[in-house]
Amino acid sequence: MTHARLVLNQLEQANNEMAGLRGLAQEQVKVAITPWLMLTVLPTAVVAFRKKMPRVKLELFESLMANAQSQLREGTMDFAITPLPASMAPQEFHCEPLLDYETAVMVRHGHPLAQSSSVHQLLEQDWVLNYTPENYDDLIHQLFSRHGAQLDPNRIIHAHSLGMLQAMMESADMCTWCPAPLLGLPQFAGRLQPLALQEGCDLARLNIVTRRNSILSTAAHALIDNLIRTLRQHARSARLEDRLIYDRVKLLI
Repeated sequence: MTHARLVLNQLEQANNEMAGLRGLAQEQVKVAITPWLMLTVLPTAVVAFRKKMPRVKLELFESLMANAQSQLREGTMDFAITPLPASMAPQEFHCEPLLDYETAVMVRHGHPLAQSSSVHQLLEQDWVLNYTPENYDDLIHQLFSRHGAQLDPNRIIHAHSLGMLQAMMESADMCTWCPAPLLGLPQFAGRLQPLALQEGCDLARLNIVTRRNSILSTAAHALIDNLIRTLRQHARSARLEDRLIYDRVKLLI
């Protein structure tokens, strides 16, 4: 069934692009962007893209990987900018590294355990996390098991949006693990607090992910180019608001 949907979506994409070139139909680009990048470079990149291709219809998704993975697989999404879970087989998806970024275990500002120095002190707390069923074990190993810690699975809330993560942290005193660049955004500065845990947290990587052997449209390539150009501009900027974000980021492009 997935293969049949993929073939139909490929045919529809090809027909739409040809019709768009003839001026007979509106070309469309569907893309999923990881939340912190969505809140930083996406608006500027979209404005620049719209000036060049005002007739292209854009459909934007918040890329929490569970949804993006299935849509990429079915061919209903052009590309995603997202971390690449181990569950996304390299023979199925093509991955172009974009950047590495710092991550941190966080709580709300003023949380009773905000001075915790080890993940072992947080095992009686509820956690709100985003994951796919396929990468759940890897996430738990990264945060807990490899440090000899064991969190009761019943303490984990599975959230599918950044807004839900923030609400559970701020209003329900839950812990989470998320990108450190969020701390430089006005929406989160002073509201979230990273914990200085002795175990530390690994860097995470953002990738431009497409279905292997798929052919991106001209419009999809143009949007990627605008996103990369805008990302480089912000990363090289000396403005304080940019440094608060991009000092926690290493570009790979």
